Amino acid sequence: QTNHSPGDYIKSFFIYGLGIVGIAALFAIIFGGMNYIFAGSSQTRATEGKHWIFSAISGIALLLCSYLILFTINPDLIALKDPTMATITIPPHTGLNYENFTSFKDMPAAKNNIAIFQDPVIMKALQDATSYYKNVPLEIAMFVAGIEHDPKNPYSGTSSKGARGVMQLMPGTATWLGVKNTNDPEQNIWGGVKYLSKLYEQFGNWPDALAGYNAGPNRVIKYGNGWNIPFTETQKYLQAARGKGLI
Repeated sequence: QTNHSPGDYIKSFFIYGLGIVGIAALFAIIFGGMNYIFAGSSQTRATEGKHWIFSAISGIALLLCSYLILFTINPDLIALKDPTMATITIPPHTGLNYENFTSFKDMPAAKNNIAIFQDPVIMKALQDATSYYKNVPLEIAMFVAGIEHDPKNPYSGTSSKGARGVMQLMPGTATWLGVKNTNDPEQNIWGGVKYLSKLYEQFGNWPDALAGYNAGPNRVIKYGNGWNIPFTETQKYLQAARGKGLI
């Protein structure tokens, strides 16, 4: 069984249409000629015959002129070829050099924090949490864990401001996120990734979401966007993310 494309049917319809128009024009010329020849003394009939002949010839001339114009502009316009999709080659995304990574620890976010990402508990929690919160890329979560954690005590380190654990969650934020034990790396990471997910949902972009994680979402709102927050720590935080190709 032969499969026909829409172009085949259009082409056939157009060809048959031209044939019908041609036959109609021929009959019009014959009819007009007969009227003119047998008009006798009837001036009206002779005029009607000439009108039929002139109209048919004019129609054929217009048809031929249209054909020539289209052919002059582009021969493909009258060839009625089947349309084809243009082939577009899209280069692979190279922002994070994914093709060069051999393992998670090779990602840019891990370059300066290799020890923490050799911990199977931490890496599994990061992978599982980002698989669940699909709007948070693994490399974003790794960046936050890598830059936030206390390298001397990643599981239970507490900052001078009171932030705790791998993802350095503030006690109030941890409670709001449902994290009961901030020293538990799995709970802490799941809470941190959940927080990143909520911040991304709120702001719709990672510069503001990361700034909100570092300085608090209310400051992002107050200053208009994360880059406007006048804190050296937050600016360095965003610059580090940009330097790693994350934002």
